[in-house]
Amino acid sequence: MSDPNFAELATRHAQEATSGDAAGILRLEQELRDQACRIAREVRVARRLDAVRNEDLHERYPFLPEEPVRGILLGDVRPVQQPAFRELSNKLDEQRRDPTRNAAAIRATEEQMTALVARLAEERAEATERAHEQYPFLPRRVLGVRLGDIPLQEDELLSQLARRRVRQLRNSKTVIDAQATEEEMMRRAEELARNVKIVDAYRGNGNEYVRARNPFLVYEDRKCVPLSELPLAGDGVYQGLFRDHLTALEDAEANAPRIAELENALRSRADELALEVCEREARLSHYSFLSAQDVPGWSEALLHDAEFKQLRERYDELSKDPQGNAEALRELEDAMEARSRAIAEALRTAEATNAAEQARLKTPSQAESGVSRVIECMAASMRISRMKGEARLAAP
Repeated sequence: MSDPNFAELATRHAQEATSGDAAGILRLEQELRDQACRIAREVRVARRLDAVRNEDLHERYPFLPEEPVRGILLGDVRPVQQPAFRELSNKLDEQRRDPTRNAAAIRATEEQMTALVARLAEERAEATERAHEQYPFLPRRVLGVRLGDIPLQEDELLSQLARRRVRQLRNSKTVIDAQATEEEMMRRAEELARNVKIVDAYRGNGNEYVRARNPFLVYEDRKCVPLSELPLAGDGVYQGLFRDHLTALEDAEANAPRIAELENALRSRADELALEVCEREARLSHYSFLSAQDVPGWSEALLHDAEFKQLRERYDELSKDPQGNAEALRELEDAMEARSRAIAEALRTAEATNAAEQARLKTPSQAESGVSRVIECMAASMRISRMKGEARLAAP
């Protein structure tokens, strides 16, 4: 069974079935029903969030295919999380300021973005196939998570089990034991898949939390930077506009023009903060040997890390004579990459811990009501926008 809590309850129920403890059996059956309801709610919440995200993508990038590669949907690719896509998307925003003059450039950028999404989808599909070839006894999806999206190679326990399996398969006397090892590996893959889902939900919840309170920001990112990574709460300009917006909402009908003006200003400020994040990450793009790390806060933590700063300054100095300092530069590149990976791993560990704690404490009703608030706020925001548009058309 994919849910460990449900599986544990089912095992206890099977054991109690012959005990004659009618009250205990009834209690376990009720717990099983409650657990089943929780699982159903979680699936419903995840599907609703996926639907919102996919709709957002199609609204913003109508030229992108819904299924870039067979079996890989656009939402599965998560293009806005990719630095290369972010750069092209922000470039497209600038070009759309003058769509007539930039018509040819806009078409070229859209074609680049379409090709990039197709490549990302192909890489995602290939990663799953490679993992399946390495572990043919694992399905291509584990608990709904693609095999290529599960950090199988980075997991030490799974690696140990894989080495044990190889040894068992080499000896005819222990070949039968390999099946038990494969079952252990399957259970470990399920555990890793659950962690992937928990972290993904944690990140999504962070963005939806911000969007629920700032529905005028429309999407779960600005300039392809997730809302949860924008320092909105600590920005004096944004908070000042936000307080003015709350005041204006006290009489929304009378203050409609002022509200529209403030919402535009809030979006603009959020975009400015997002571009600051993009600029910070662009500083790291100078060091092309660094592998990108898909964990929130990585670029900021790396740029503020004292050890990495020393390495970077030394690298910049030696780069003035790349041929004469070739060997030293290679050593520095290895050291900078190692430090980058160490920081990313520390961030992932902290994020996974926080995500697991949130999942443990959060009740299903809270999760579902949170999503409902987001969708209701978005719907209300869109209704207000339509009313404003109709009012402008009706005006003499």
